[in-house]
Amino acid sequence: MREPCEGGSMPVSGHQDTKKHLVKAAGVVGLMTFTSRVLGMTRDIFTAGRFGTSWQWDAFLYAFMLPNFFRRLVGEGALSSAFIPVYSEILQQKGKEAAFHFANVLSTLLVWILVLFLLVVEVVLHFLWKAPFLSERLHLTVDLLRIFFPYLFFISLFALGMGILNCHKHFFTPALGPIILDLAWIAGVVWIVPHAGQIPEIQLRWLACILLFSGVLQFSVDIPPLYKMGFRYQWTWELTHEGLKKT
Repeated sequence: MREPCEGGSMPVSGHQDTKKHLVKAAGVVGLMTFTSRVLGMTRDIFTAGRFGTSWQWDAFLYAFMLPNFFRRLVGEGALSSAFIPVYSEILQQKGKEAAFHFANVLSTLLVWILVLFLLVVEVVLHFLWKAPFLSERLHLTVDLLRIFFPYLFFISLFALGMGILNCHKHFFTPALGPIILDLAWIAGVVWIVPHAGQIPEIQLRWLACILLFSGVLQFSVDIPPLYKMGFRYQWTWELTHEGLKKT
């Protein structure tokens, strides 16, 4: 958990309140992380009971691994590490409106890059999916990848919103992300997949669609608290922005 970014220097009389806030924030994030771990274990138990160690499940894991790697790299790794210090600096030196403007500049560029990247990936996967030389397992993996990769778009925007909220001392909503994924996964395995027929390949396609939808939900939960603090997503094209160059 990063330290709150909002505001400038803190008077001595405010140190105690700040310390209490940090303890409370750490407690919230710790509780949500513990909940996510428990749900993750529950998810694995239900999934193992449904699909076991079949080759279809191997294909699903391979397919989920690649966009999940990009999620950690782009969404929760490099993006957050580069964005939060710059956003914090602008927030402290120039105020909330300037920081919001910078966030919109970055989100606009991010949307463009992600859309172009995903279009290229989907075209390549489409031709791979039609290739006659793929084994049955690889064919299913490519098919599932076509569903999974757009997840990267929503989770990257969620990570951007998470960075903004953390800098304004709001930690609860960003910590909901992994829990939403786990709950959607469990609900899919327990209630939706059983109604998708008896063919494992079709069941896993349904589960992949559910996880993609969970990405939409994760991005959506960021919007109300962002809206409440005054932030609005706006199309802002400004490649010469100083904060963008630093990021």
